[in-house]
Amino acid sequence: MQHLDYAEHVLGTRIFSVVPSILPLPALGFAALALAGKLLGGGRWEDLQTVLRGLPNNVTTEMDLELWRLAQAIKNDGGSRAAVTDRAPAELAEDFRAGQLPAVLQSGVARFMGQYGHRAVAEIDVGMPRWSDDATHILGVLANYLRLEGSALAPDIQFSNAAEEAEACVDRLVAEARSRGRLRGTVVRAALRRADYALELERRHVPRVLLSDGTEPEAVPSGDAAAASTVPGALTGSPASAGVVTATARVILDPVGARLEPGEILVAPSTDPGWTPLFLTAGGLVMEMGGPNSHGAVVAREYGIPAVVGVPDATLRLSTGQEKTVDGGAGTVVPS
Repeated sequence: MQHLDYAEHVLGTRIFSVVPSILPLPALGFAALALAGKLLGGGRWEDLQTVLRGLPNNVTTEMDLELWRLAQAIKNDGGSRAAVTDRAPAELAEDFRAGQLPAVLQSGVARFMGQYGHRAVAEIDVGMPRWSDDATHILGVLANYLRLEGSALAPDIQFSNAAEEAEACVDRLVAEARSRGRLRGTVVRAALRRADYALELERRHVPRVLLSDGTEPEAVPSGDAAAASTVPGALTGSPASAGVVTATARVILDPVGARLEPGEILVAPSTDPGWTPLFLTAGGLVMEMGGPNSHGAVVAREYGIPAVVGVPDATLRLSTGQEKTVDGGAGTVVPS
């Protein structure tokens, strides 16, 4: 009860003093992005999405990459690798609490928990167990990472490639704008400064329009999305991260204990930071809820994963094992 009282005190007194100082920052970022789009002309949403890839200093992304580095250390240690691949995560979690795991695994997980053990799936609920309370989920994620083969699929390489593509896209867009006027190019360069967009990370989607019942109206499809909506079995939503991928879908309702094969399309109701270790092996993302600036969309852009969000009943209308094509620029999910 003492912990609960403290949590209620912090939530009731600290949050309201912090929020007013934060809100103007994402608004400034959105305004800069809109200005760049206006100066570049219409139809440049996919290019502007690319600019937002591989953004640095996101604590959630840094957490995922740290977990990936731990997986590589485990892979290089025979005893630790055998323990993670041959034993159940729940059993390993018990041994971790008792300090009985192989040395590399025990020290690596302890170090990770020292920095990120306060996090959890659905962590906004203060009643949810933290990873430091139960390491089962993290040990299961490590087991998934050890199955990932091929350096091109390595998450740290994908993140680095996404950052390079983003910087190259900024240079290309600035050159294009300068061809239409030096001042225009200078303004676009200022508007697309990627460091500024780090402030936008993990901001929640704020609807422009709400219906009388408090819900957000579905977007009316246009262009490629309108064409795709006529395809039998096609789903449409909000474009969240540009790119196209054709792969097997896997519907996951709870990330704890979930197994996502490398390259599969993750289909989920919504995500929070507790889900993001799964993003490192995902080939695409489809979410029922959220908008272009929801958690899943932001992380997908950072890793360069095609993503469509706000797809009604996606976890019911898609099934694990189906082959689907996700077009994150058009906001469509169609049978392949």
